[in-house]
Amino acid sequence: MAEAINFGARVYVNGEIVGHHEDPQTLVENLRRLRRSGSLSSQMNVAYFEDTNEIFMNTDSGRARRPLIVVENGKAMVTEEHVTKIEKGEMTFADLVASGLVSIWMPRRRRTASSPSGKRISPLITPTWSSIPP
Repeated sequence: MAEAINFGARVYVNGEIVGHHEDPQTLVENLRRLRRSGSLSSQMNVAYFEDTNEIFMNTDSGRARRPLIVVENGKAMVTEEHVTKIEKGEMTFADLVASGLVSIWMPRRRRTASSPSGKRISPLITPTWSSIPP
């Protein structure tokens, strides 16, 4: 009887299979690190679904994306001070994203809502922060 060959996780870019990768978690963590550092576009989304052993990367236009506040040790990283700075024009929403305080996720990724560093992510729905533009 022939042995099954494992090619690793299937990798999709904008819905098209482009290959396989033997270490999907490391690949996804590295891509996210590159995105957060500005080496890759912040418009790129990447997710690994362990249950199906698939990596999805999306860069196409028209995707629904959602801002989520990073939560560390049970505390939101965006503070009232940040909100005040945004209201005064001293800071922008893009600054929150660039500094890693807010992460933009595709809805499909919500089931994997934690960052590689173990930080939890929470929806940006607090009424106090409703003045923050999407």
